[in-house]
Amino acid sequence: MYKVLIIDDEDPARRAIRALGAWETYGFSTILEAWNGQMGLELLAEHRPELVFVDMRMPLLGGVEFLERARQLVREAKYIVISGYDDFQYTRSAIQAGALDYLLKPIKKQELNQALQKVAEQLGQEREQQNREREEMIFQNISSPLLKEKIFTSIIEQNGRFHQMKELEGLILPTSGTHFYYTIVMVVLNMSDVCRTKFAGDLHACYYALTNAMNELLESLGKAFTFKSGRDDQEMVTVVTTSHRLELQRTQWELKQVLQQMSDTFGVKAMAAMGPEPASLKELDGAYTQAKSLLLQSDLLHPEPVYIREPLPEARTERPSLWNKKDLLVHALETGSEVYAEHVIRDMFSGLRTSGLFTIDDLLKTESELRLMVEQIVSEHPNPGIDFGEVWHEYNRLFAYPVKEYEAFVEQASAWLVALFREYRLHRKPKDKVNVEQIKAYIDTNYYEDLSIAFFTDKYYLSKEHLIRLFKQKYGCGLYEYILKVRMERAKELLADTELKIQLVCEKVGYHDSNYFSKAFKKYVGVSPQDYRSRVCAT
Repeated sequence: MYKVLIIDDEDPARRAIRALGAWETYGFSTILEAWNGQMGLELLAEHRPELVFVDMRMPLLGGVEFLERARQLVREAKYIVISGYDDFQYTRSAIQAGALDYLLKPIKKQELNQALQKVAEQLGQEREQQNREREEMIFQNISSPLLKEKIFTSIIEQNGRFHQMKELEGLILPTSGTHFYYTIVMVVLNMSDVCRTKFAGDLHACYYALTNAMNELLESLGKAFTFKSGRDDQEMVTVVTTSHRLELQRTQWELKQVLQQMSDTFGVKAMAAMGPEPASLKELDGAYTQAKSLLLQSDLLHPEPVYIREPLPEARTERPSLWNKKDLLVHALETGSEVYAEHVIRDMFSGLRTSGLFTIDDLLKTESELRLMVEQIVSEHPNPGIDFGEVWHEYNRLFAYPVKEYEAFVEQASAWLVALFREYRLHRKPKDKVNVEQIKAYIDTNYYEDLSIAFFTDKYYLSKEHLIRLFKQKYGCGLYEYILKVRMERAKELLADTELKIQLVCEKVGYHDSNYFSKAFKKYVGVSPQDYRSRVCAT
């Protein structure tokens, strides 16, 4: 679908063009408008429309000058001049400036749509030519590994960019005979370390070396082509083309040998999976999905380097959740005890082993859960002294490559949490240490203020639940209950003074709505403020 820009300082002219054009018929979907040449140039640069209508006489920038500057900005656009002057000089100037057609005002429907048809035909022909040139360029460069990677990625991801071209299929497929395709998915658990220690941090050199090494080492299985996954920086995909079905037990042994050689040469720690059944070229996306599923279900507690088997059964012990330890982690944060905090963190991660199985998929979900949990804790316990930008920068650095050995994950995640706890402890001000007696004293003195638990939680970096728990342990009632008690007892004292209006009593004990105050008083005392005053006066 194409875009159109209409530039005319006369609103009726713009509305006429918009109303008379058979836009959808000729493939135009978006219509933009400008009422002077300068505005038209700005919209032209931003939206790059395929068709532009421009009036020859406009304020700020005339039609001829606009066309000269517009052709420099978007040369490929088609320009149609509109004018109220049937003058050869105008027509010649427009054509010399690059206009495709010239329409006279008032705009006639038939002439407008004939011009639209002419433009649509030209645009269609140009697009066909561009597609032919693009395909020719692809054919000329088909031997390029980068292009092969794009083609295989297109097939696996089913994005339709390359793999639906019939001509390409003939170039990828072997010339004769029956062939089978197997897809291997490999994840490098220590990609960051390998890149840093073996390739001086050059990620492109790292991928180049690893993919080429895999191609050479897998020659015993068939013709291999390995490339980095477009979805995951730790993942490499190998498509193996063979003239026969692979014997799975031997293939598994061969893959183990390949991974061992990769480890000996580059220090790579990797796990790989391959679906047990071969696929046709068009079925590679399904073969990739099956291999990836096998890999995600690989057990990190008892890792095997290669998985070629049916997926694990669905029934299994539920993955332990970090959320179950959130309250303990918050409590450790509030107590300020580093020993207790380390114990909670250690216990939290050791609990991940309880199901006896911890897969790569479990690891990814646990990392996501860890981040969400800490984000929630941080939002509930803000501390202006801590640079949380640096905290999350370190998290992103540690988990830039999220799939890793179980012990490495536990060690890094634990160290990050302990470091965060120390930041909280370091920036906790001694004067803000929790003192529920001070909180009680403040309420006793300032009961008439608009008191909220948030005021005290912000002051002492406490959660609402922890503050209520501390106060109740000390005084046997909740914070709101105590505020209500102080206000009601003071109200009873004030009501004894008959000179004070009930509305004034209401305001003096922190209420702005006398009806709400009366209901609260009656619920607490058992009678309304007026009845209470009458009883006091009677005695």
